[in-house]
Amino acid sequence: MNQMHQMNQMDQMNQMNQKLNQMKKRKQLKMAVQVLFAVLFFVLLTTDNLRPWRLIFIAGILLAPLLGRVYCGWICPIHTGSMLVTVHKKKSGRKPIPVPAMFKAPWIRYAMAVLFLAAVILGERVLDRQIPVLLIFFVLGLVLTYFYQEAFIHRFLCPYGAILKLAAFRSKRAVAVNPERCQGNGDCEKACPTGAVHLTDGKASIESSECLVCLRCVMNCKEKAIAYRH
Repeated sequence: MNQMHQMNQMDQMNQMNQKLNQMKKRKQLKMAVQVLFAVLFFVLLTTDNLRPWRLIFIAGILLAPLLGRVYCGWICPIHTGSMLVTVHKKKSGRKPIPVPAMFKAPWIRYAMAVLFLAAVILGERVLDRQIPVLLIFFVLGLVLTYFYQEAFIHRFLCPYGAILKLAAFRSKRAVAVNPERCQGNGDCEKACPTGAVHLTDGKASIESSECLVCLRCVMNCKEKAIAYRH
C-alpha cells in the first residue's frame, strides 16, 4: 500500500512538473511574440512610417471574429508596455488606484474610437502627415497603468480596444472556463487586466468581448480550468 501511495505521489508530481514546464514555455513564447512586435513598432516609429502597422491592426480586426482579440493580447505595444508596468508595480508593492467611476461610462471608449478615426483622416487628408495616435495612447497607457488599474486604458479608454471589442463579439474561439474544474479561488480574476473575469456562486466566467486573449488567467489557474478553445 505504501509503495502504491508513493507511486501515486510520484505521478502527481510528474504531472505537476509537466504543467509547470508547459506554462513556462507558453509564457516564454508569448513574451517573445510581444517583444518582436514591440521592436517592430518602434522601428516603424523611428522611420516615421506606421502604415505597415495599420495593416497589422486591420488584420487583427479581420481575425477577431475567428480568434478573438489576439491583437490586443499578443501584438499591441500598449498592452506589452502596461503589462511590464504592472509587473514593476507588483514587485515594488505599489497598489493601483481604482478606475474613476466617471470613466466607466460605455460611450467614452467609443467616443475615443471616433476621435482616433478622425485623427487618422485629418492627418492623411488634411495635414498630409501621420498623427502618431498609437504612440500617444502608448504613453498614456504607461502613465495611467502606473497609477491606476490596468483596466483603465484597456477597457475604458483604448480606441483600438473599442473597435476590436465589436469585431470580437461572438468570436469562434475564446478563453473559457470549465465550471466542473473551477474551484473559484479568484486567481484568474486578479490576473485579468481588463476585469473580464467574474466570480459568481464560486465559479469564474469570462466576458469574451472584453477578453484580450492575453492568457494571464490561463497561466494563473492552478486547476487548469481555463483554456483557449472553440
